[in-house]
Formats: sequence, C-alpha cells, structure tokens
Amino acid sequence: LFAALAVLVSFSARLFVSSLDYARDVFGRLEIPAWARPAVGGFGVGVVALAWIELVNPSLGLPERGIGILGTGYGAAQGAINDGAWIPAGWYGVFVLAALALVKMVATALTLGSGGSGGDLGPSLAVGALVGGAFGKAAQLAISPAVDPGAFALVGMGTFYGGIAHVPLSSFVMVCELAGNYDLLAPLMLSEGIAFLLLRRVTLYSSQP
Repeated sequence: LFAALAVLVSFSARLFVSSLDYARDVFGRLEIPAWARPAVGGFGVGVVALAWIELVNPSLGLPERGIGILGTGYGAAQGAINDGAWIPAGWYGVFVLAALALVKMVATALTLGSGGSGGDLGPSLAVGALVGGAFGKAAQLAISPAVDPGAFALVGMGTFYGGIAHVPLSSFVMVCELAGNYDLLAPLMLSEGIAFLLLRRVTLYSSQP
C-alpha cells in the first residue's frame, strides 16, 4: 500500500509543480504592471476559497472557514492526520480530502504564480498530507478497517515534499519528529525511495540541477 501511495503522491507532486510553472507563465504574459499581478492572483484565490466555503463547507459543519485553502494549510493537514471531526465518513470523506488537495494546489499556484507573498513548504506538506489521507481512507474502506489513514497522511506529507524538493533524509526526520516515534521509518524509506526515482527530473526549486 505504501508503494502504491508513493506512485499516487509522485503523480500529485508532478501536477503541483506543473501548476506552479503554468501559473507563472500565464501571469508573466499578462499585459499589466508587475505590481498588479499579485492582486489578480489574490482575487482568484478569493474566488476559489469563497466557492469552497459556500458550496462545500455547509455539508462539513464548518461555516465561513477556509480549512486550509487560505494560509499554509497546516490545519487541513492536521485534520487528515488525526481524522478530524469535519471529515465525513465513507467515500465522501475520501472525495473531500482529494478535492481539498486539488483546490489547495490551485490556490497556491495563483498565489505564487502571480508573484504574491507566500512560501511553498507549507502548501507542499498540506497537499501531501491530504493526498495521503485520502488514499488511507480509501484503503480503509476498500481493504481493511484496521488501516490507519493518519499514517498514510504522514507518509504522504514527507514523500510529497521530499520528492519534489529532493530532500528525502530531511523528510524522514521531519515526519518522525511529527509522529513522535520512528514507527513509520520503514514505509517512509520505501515511499520516498520510489518518489525520489519517479521525481528525479522534477524539482520545486529552479536553482536545483
């Protein structure tokens, strides 16, 4: 299962980097002053967040909350790890986590691609945790109730960022420190090893060779 997670996370990470590159290209071709581009990107993020808040949040019991779309996304990642009360049961919960991961990718691309103020570490960890959490919940429903979605969320978090930033050893340490133990070290080594191979030509940082 962790090997399959690594493949899914690698695909998601490739999509994330591609969305950032595409957004930078689109905003770079806009015939408006450079100082105005972040305003356009911010407006786009607002539209995306408002759509989620109005259309999805009522069914989650979270009125007027962005749950990870605005800001770093650590709250959404924490929910994926701890199986937050706002995550619906059954396959709808899988859909919510996967959809939130995609929306977070779009919001991050609009922010960074337009030249807005923000980083890529937090969103990368959040998206990885959401993808891992969605995979873990799906495995729990389809294979065995004994599957712990939180473990897959943690491994997904480390695999996602470790793969596109090419820092697998740092990700090992980070996830083990977050978990408070080294029980996930073996699945982390497996998942990150696969992701490192699949993402060796994809990088989050353009200065990397």
